[in-house]
This record gives sequence, structure tokens and C-alpha cells, in this order.
Amino acid sequence: MADTTARVAELTERTVREAFQANPDMARHAGAHEFDGVVGDAGADFVRRRVGEIDALEADLTAAASAGGRLDAAGRADLGAALGLCRRERFQLVDLRGPWHDPRQALAVADVSAYVLRAYAPAPQRAAALCRHLEQMPEALQGWSAMLDAELPSGPRQIAADEARGHASFYRDEVRTDLGDLGDATLQRRLDAAVETGAAACERYAEAVEARTASDVDVLGAARFSAMLAAQEGVEESAAALRRRVDTEMSRLEKHAVEVASGITAGGPAAAFTLMETDHPTAAGLIDTAAAMLDRLRDFWLADGAVRIAAEEHCVVRASPAFMSWVTAAYDNPGPLEPPGLQHH
Repeated sequence: MADTTARVAELTERTVREAFQANPDMARHAGAHEFDGVVGDAGADFVRRRVGEIDALEADLTAAASAGGRLDAAGRADLGAALGLCRRERFQLVDLRGPWHDPRQALAVADVSAYVLRAYAPAPQRAAALCRHLEQMPEALQGWSAMLDAELPSGPRQIAADEARGHASFYRDEVRTDLGDLGDATLQRRLDAAVETGAAACERYAEAVEARTASDVDVLGAARFSAMLAAQEGVEESAAALRRRVDTEMSRLEKHAVEVASGITAGGPAAAFTLMETDHPTAAGLIDTAAAMLDRLRDFWLADGAVRIAAEEHCVVRASPAFMSWVTAAYDNPGPLEPPGLQHH
């Protein structure tokens, strides 16, 4: 058991190390700030290398899983998580052809919010790392945009263009305000130039995406959907079996909706939903309403004892950054490797 446990520990550490090296944005959001200012490789050659790396790692993980040694619960969980990470990333790169077919994927490199919204280090230190990052962005986004298919699914195409321009707006309009006074005129000038460099790169990426033809005919199909479920959720099930489960669940939910609606108003679920839709905050009061709701939820969980939250910790509710404006609401939490006490947004 000791040999197997040590081998699994070695492989899970390798899984994280290789994933972070291939995806510095993932590392940074997890709180591994040795990757600050690091922009990963881009292009078809990098994707081929990464797929080969994943295949070699998955083979070693599978061999460890079938070696017959006994593992405790933590070891089994680590091994399963490592295999899951490999399979999810490979499915995205190979089966879905993400770098070619989904223009949103490249924009991970454009998300610099961790430098700006997480006070894990003094602002000048974070700003210097941000400058290094933004200065490399034109080459990275050019490398990814050159790979894009001539025809892209219309939904991801539009979202990617909007998000890229949102990043440009975030750089120009919000980054300097959120970082505050850097106390260093030279660093401030460098940041000003880097912000414009990154913003212009994002705008060029949006234009490159929009230059591709939009397609409204883009479906996974039953086989790829089942494969995606297996890769992303670890669930092995046929499309027909999934459909039966969905039908059963929908019937249960419809019955429950009728029961709940009868306790709200006469007229069934339709009337209840209409009543609910009329009860919403104004645009001006949305942030205050959301903050109050989160505080009520926080108090509920504290009173229930299900989770432990420090008395002084509260979620910070703010308007979404420009690059997230395409989504109704979002949550950003400190990564597991961050120092304690950072704010949740």
C-alpha cells in the first residue's frame, strides 16, 4: 500500500505541475503566483505537444489505478481527480477541437482579473506582473486567432467577440482604478502603455473572430454528448438511458411545481411564475438587493452549522467587470493556494 500511495502522490503532483505549466491562467487563478506574468504557449504545435503529454500522463495514471495496490479514500479521490482532469482537457482539445472551433477558449489569457481584484500582494507588485502579462498578449492572441476555423458556431462567436471587447474596456476603464495609486510614476507609465497594448490586442482578436462566418448548425450529436458526459462528469451512460432519466426527472419536477404553486397563488405554475417575474429589484437597487440576499444566505448557513465562515468575512458585491457583462451574474472566489482572508466577489 505504501508504494502505491507514494506512486499516486507522485502522479497527482505531476498532473497539477503539468497542467499549470500548460495553462498558466489556471495556475494563477488557483493562487500559484509564481506564474504571475507568465503567458502560455499558443498554436497548433503547442496543442499537439499538450495532447501527447496528457496521453502519457493518463497512461501512467491508469496503470497506477490497475496496479492492485490498496489506496485509502484520499488516494482514490486524488487518483480519480487526476484522471478526470486529463480526460476533460483531452476531450476539449481533441474531440471538441476547442482551440479551432470555440473562440472563447483563447480568452483565458485575456482574463487578468486575478492581478486586479485579489489583494494577494502589494498593488505595485501585482501591477508589475500585470504589465509583463499584457505586454505578451498580442503574440498569444495572434497565435490562437490564426488557428480558428473559417466557420464558427454563432453563439460562441458572438460571446467571444463581446468578451474580448469587454476585456479591452476593463483594461482601459477599471484596472487602474481598482489597483489604486502605485506610488511609482515609472511603473504607472509602463502600466498605461501595457493596458493599451493588451486592449488593442483584444480588439484585434474580436475583429478576427467576427471575420469568420457564423454557423447556426452546430450540434454535438448523441455519441459526442455521451462522450462529453463521460469525460467531464465521469458518467458512463447512453443517450437513450439519459433521455429516460430526464423524462422521469421532468415528470417529478412538474408535479412538485404544481404542488408548490398551489401554495403561492391560484392558477397553477404559470400564474406563480408570472407573480415571481414581477417581483424583482430595480436596476439601481440590484447590487444592494444581491448583497442583502447573500448576507441572509450566509446567516442561514452559519445558523445551520453546515459550514464555518469567519465572522468578519462577507462577499463583496459589485457591478460585473466589463468582460463579464455578457453573463447575468458571476462569482469569483480566491483560489485554494491563495493566502487566507482574500475577498470573495
